[in-house]
This record gives sequence, C-alpha cells and structure tokens, in this order.
Amino acid sequence: MQRILIACDKFKGSLDALAVCEAIKSGIKSRKPALHISMLPLADGGDGTLEVLSQVQQYYKVFKHVVDPLGRPIEAYYLSDGTTAIVELAVASGIARLQQNELDVLNTTTLGTGMLVQDAIDTYHNQIILSVGGSCTHDLGLGLLYALGAHFVDDQGGKLIPQGGNLTHISRIILPKLNSDIRFKVLVDVDNPLYGDRGAAQVYGPQKGATEEDIKLLDKGARHISSLIRATTGVSVDVLPGGGAAGGIAAGCAGLLNADITSGFDFISEVIGLDEKLQECDVVITGEGRLDSQSFNGKVVGRLARSARQLGKTVIVISGSSDVDEHILQDYAVSQSHTILDIEQNIEKAILDAPKYLRQLGANVASNL
Repeated sequence: MQRILIACDKFKGSLDALAVCEAIKSGIKSRKPALHISMLPLADGGDGTLEVLSQVQQYYKVFKHVVDPLGRPIEAYYLSDGTTAIVELAVASGIARLQQNELDVLNTTTLGTGMLVQDAIDTYHNQIILSVGGSCTHDLGLGLLYALGAHFVDDQGGKLIPQGGNLTHISRIILPKLNSDIRFKVLVDVDNPLYGDRGAAQVYGPQKGATEEDIKLLDKGARHISSLIRATTGVSVDVLPGGGAAGGIAAGCAGLLNADITSGFDFISEVIGLDEKLQECDVVITGEGRLDSQSFNGKVVGRLARSARQLGKTVIVISGSSDVDEHILQDYAVSQSHTILDIEQNIEKAILDAPKYLRQLGANVASNL
C-alpha cells in the first residue's frame, strides 16, 4: 500500500501549514481510509517558521512584551531550547501586524524584533537564529540593532531611531557592545540583493505600500547604509545573495552582527527530519497558497519537489491558485497539480472556505492514487 507524505507550507492569509495538511489528509481519508498518511508541515524561513518548529519537542515558547512595527505595545514570542533562540521577524514586525491602511514602509521599524533578540541575549542564549519574511519594514534591521544598543548619528550629532524613510540621514553607526561568543544566523527564502532592480525596495516595496517615490528613497537609503556598513565593519553587503530579504535585514545583520545567511528551507528540513520522512514515503503532496515562479526559487514547493524527484517519489502539488507554466511542473516531475480556484472561482470564498476545498481536492487526489 502506498505511503503518503503531506508536507505543505501555509496558505498565507488563510490557513497555517498544519491546517493545510490536516484538510488534505481528511479529504484523502474520506475516499481511501486505509492509506498510510504522514503529515509534516513546512516553512522556508519566512513567516510561519515558528509555527512549524514549535512542533519540535526541544523548543518552548518565550513570551515578551515588545512593540509592533509602528511602536505600539504588543505581546510576541520566540522559541528556545535553552541555548539557541529562534526569533521570527513576522511575529513582532510582520505585515500581518498592520491593517492595510496602516502600511507605512517609511516609518515602520524592526525595533520589536530587536527587543525579542535582546531578551534572548539577556537570558544567556549564545545562538540567535532570525527567521525573516513577511515584513512590513525596510530599515535594513537597524531597528533591531537599535534595540541591542546601537546608535545611529546624523550630520549634526543627533541620534536617530532608524526607519526606512530616514536611512539617508544617518552619517555614523556606533555598534552595540555584545558578547563575542554570541552567534547570529539569518534564515532566508529569497536570493535578492540589497538594492537595484532585484533589490528589496524594487521587488518587495510595493506590497508594503511603497509608492514609486518611496521606492526610490528606500533604494537610495539601502545604498547609503551599505556604504556605512563597509566603512564601519569592512564588510561589503552590496551584492550579498539574500541580503535584500525582509527589507534588507539580512544584509544589515550580516554586515553589522557578522550573521551567517542561510537557506531557511535547509535549516528547517534538518531540524524536523525531512530527509528521513522522504525516504519512508512513496507519494509527496506539497503546496502553498499561491504557486508562481518564486515557488521554485528557494521556497518549500520547489525545494521539496526537487528532493522528492531525486529520490524517485511521485510529487503532487495542491495550491490556492497557480500561474506556473506547465513546463516548469514537468521539469520538477510534478505528476499532478490542483488548485482551489479550479473548483471555486470566487477568490473571497476560496480563501474563506479553504479547508472545505482542500478536503475536496484531497478526495480528488485520492481517487487517482
């Protein structure tokens, strides 16, 4: 009998990864209850990472009162195993923290994320892993650095709280005094550089509410801070792959905290034992809310499909919507691809009733197994 592994990412704005997996499993079981099905909710280092890793027994949640991207008090959390802290930027500084009419990329900050990091340092964690993605900020992580005790000085000697809109006003960076034994790692799911045509502002600014003029200012600010980082630490982050992740926070942490930038998918896969689970199954079902070209560029669906293909496993993709060319699916040996929009054209209904439609798609897949 075939062994099925359901390993999906979240459907952003609708369901977390576990809920997606559960709905698909329920649909498959409704048609073929005897099938052996395992679930492995996944993330790629973006928002939703802590939800996935919180299922690993070694980690527990640490709650802390911090601030949201606009400086309002909130409660957020990070994961800890006692010595390593995993902080997800989106938990305190994510776009989901704001209403659509509150998006203000020139004035939002990663200060709240930095407060979580500072708490982890205060409680003797010697490794800080920062999961980025889903941000509404473009401060290159300087808000985070500010929370750790860094100072940012303008031409008149005044101190600034860094935000996307005032990066060009910073003339000097005074680094925080941190224990040299603390190691920082940034998990990314994109390879965009800090600035330029594929940079953070150009590619991700619009979804954070940035106008064309805002994008020009943000890109100019990123170039300016990049030169300041080089002058301060000697590290060049201009063309660093992934440096543009989450409003440039990856570049800022690499340049000012000596952080390693690494694939979020690789890190999470190792922690949750993905390779072993792939070896044990015959069919892999994966998916995410919207399937597009980015899905096959370091994100869950593409990375998982590649790994499964190398092992000779059957790969099935279930998503909310898709605009991926058929030849890309063929290149990744995807045998079936299904979307919620195939059975419900109304996008609002598709999002609201996603569990129902995922169960239906699961049942359809089961009929072909």
